[in-house]
Amino acid sequence: MVPPAVATSYGASYALNGTTSVGYDSVLGMLMSFSVGNTTLRMGWTDDGAGTTDTSVGLGFTWWNGGDGFNTSVSTNYDMVGTGAGSDGNLSMVVGFGF
Repeated sequence: MVPPAVATSYGASYALNGTTSVGYDSVLGMLMSFSVGNTTLRMGWTDDGAGTTDTSVGLGFTWWNGGDGFNTSVSTNYDMVGTGAGSDGNLSMVVGFGF
């Protein structure tokens, strides 16, 4: 069995309103997310390096959210990147900071 690959990722997102945000992730590229309660639908677009665009779609769940003034959150996200036989899954743990 092949062990999973582990990589570091970074990003930033900006809230457009109470349920929609736009941002950038170093693995997924441009990222739009739409929240319903603690669950988030995520859609991403990135250049694959060969001149074509890879898309991703995924779900996220926020396990903890709290703080006054300086908010923090802990989430888990799973995104499917690409289509067909070349598709790949991306599981991530996210620590978020907000104001």
